[in-house]
Amino acid sequence: MLWARYGDVERAFADFSQAEAVGGSQTWYALSGRARLAVSLGEPLRGFADWTAAAETAPLPMLAAQFHVRAGNLARDYLKDLEKAYQSYAHALAVSPRHADALIQRGIAFERGNRFDDASSDYRKAGDMTRDNLLEKSIYDYSVFRLEVLQARRSRKAGDPALPPNINVLSHPTRNDRGRRIALVVGNAAYRHVPALMNSDRDAESVGAALSEAGFTSVTVATDLDRSQMDGLLQQFAREVAEANWAIVYYAGHGVEIDGVNYAIPVDADMATLIDAPVRAVSINQMISAVDQAKDLHMVVLDACRDDPFVQQSHRATAKRALDKTADVGLASLIARRKAIGGGLAGLQLTQPNTVALFSTQPGEVTLDGNELNSPFTRAFVSRLPTPNLDLRLFFERVREDVATGTQGRQRPALTGGLTEGASFFFFPVQ
Repeated sequence: MLWARYGDVERAFADFSQAEAVGGSQTWYALSGRARLAVSLGEPLRGFADWTAAAETAPLPMLAAQFHVRAGNLARDYLKDLEKAYQSYAHALAVSPRHADALIQRGIAFERGNRFDDASSDYRKAGDMTRDNLLEKSIYDYSVFRLEVLQARRSRKAGDPALPPNINVLSHPTRNDRGRRIALVVGNAAYRHVPALMNSDRDAESVGAALSEAGFTSVTVATDLDRSQMDGLLQQFAREVAEANWAIVYYAGHGVEIDGVNYAIPVDADMATLIDAPVRAVSINQMISAVDQAKDLHMVVLDACRDDPFVQQSHRATAKRALDKTADVGLASLIARRKAIGGGLAGLQLTQPNTVALFSTQPGEVTLDGNELNSPFTRAFVSRLPTPNLDLRLFFERVREDVATGTQGRQRPALTGGLTEGASFFFFPVQ
C-alpha cells in the first residue's frame, strides 16, 4: 500500500498481483489490499471480486466473514446489486453464523429491497447476539439504531413529506435531569469524484446510536451528503440550538485544510473544490458556528483527517491516463503543493467558554480508517461514551488513550478549546 500512498498506483497493483501469483498463506492479504486499492480508484466491481477471493483464501472464519461483508457492502452501496449483496452476506453467515455485523449489513440491504420484516429479523438477531457483550456494545447500539430507523420509516403516514433515505432523526422525550441535548451526526463515504471511504457512514450511524442511547432529545444522523444537503442540515440544526443545553456536531469523512481553513468534503466534491472551496465544501467554522448558541455545551467532533482526497484523485487520474498534465497548470501546482504539505487538518483557536473541538488525530497528521466496523477513533468514542459519571475531561483523556493504544501510537486525538473550571458534564450522569 505504500506505493499507492505515494502515488504509484500501477506499481501497487503490480505488487499485489505478483503476491497473488506467488500464492501461499498470505494470498488473502494481497487480495484484500488490492480490493482496497480498487475501491479507492473507483472500481467497485474489481474490488468486489477481490474481496470475495480474499474471503475464499482467508485462514480464519471470522476474517473470511469480514471480507464477504465488505464484498456485500460494495455490491449494495456501489454496484446497486442487492442479489449479489444478499449472496455475500449469506456466505459470511455460513462461515461465521454469529457474525453480528453481517446480519446488520444484510438488514440494511433488506431495507433497501423493501423487505422490512426480514430487515427487522436480522437487526433483532444481531442485538440478541451482542446485548450482554461489552466488547460488542457498539454493534448492539447500532442494531437498536437500525430498528428505530426502520420503525420510524414504517410508521410514516400517507401525505408525510418525503424523508431522504440517508437522513434519519431519532427523537426522545426531554429528560429534566439532563436537559435538552441535541446532535447532528454526518458520515460521508460514497464519494463520487474522489476516493471513497470504507467506514465513515457506519461511523456516523454508530455514534448516532450511542448518543440516542445516552438519552439525547434529538439525534439527526445523515450519510453521504452533497454540498447543498450539508449546508441545509447545518442551517436547520443551528436554528434548533438556541433552545438546547448541549449541541454536538460529529463529522466523519474526508476533511482537508485549504489556505489555512479546514473544510469537510461533501460527496459531490471534485478537483475544482481546491480552487473554489468556500462554495464547493463546508467550512468547519460553519459547524462551530452552528453549535455556539447552545446554553451549556458546544462541541464539534472531527474524524476527518484522512489522506488528502485531491492528491489521491490526481494519482488516480494519472494512473488511468485520464489527466492531461498541461490542461490546468494552476490545478497541477496546487496538487504539487498539497503533496508537499501532506494531509490532515489545521489546528483551531476556540475562545468561547465550554466550547471544544475534538480531532481524531493531531493537526497536520492523518487518521486511520481501520479494518473493523468502525474507525479506531469512533470505536473508542462509542465505547467510552456510556461510562457512568465520566466527566467529559476524563472522557476525552480515555478516548485519547484508547486510540493511541489501539493504533500502536500512530494516531493521537487532539482537543482544542476548554471547559469552564468547576463545571461538570457527563454523557451518562448517575444520580
